[in-house]
Amino acid sequence: MGKVIKEYSWKLMFAKNDNEFACLKEAMVSKAKGLGYDDVIKFQVENYEKTVGAALKK
Repeated sequence: MGKVIKEYSWKLMFAKNDNEFACLKEAMVSKAKGLGYDDVIKFQVENYEKTVGAALKK
């Protein structure tokens, strides 16, 4: 997943126009989600809420 994000981040920086940028961004998001990006974010949020978030609520 990291490889996909790195690859497309560079492509986005050098997009020739807004349309190319939008197409590349859509492809990056689609590929990252297909590799389980949403599950990684969910895991990180749950761990934050159990640790740092819980400590801040005290």
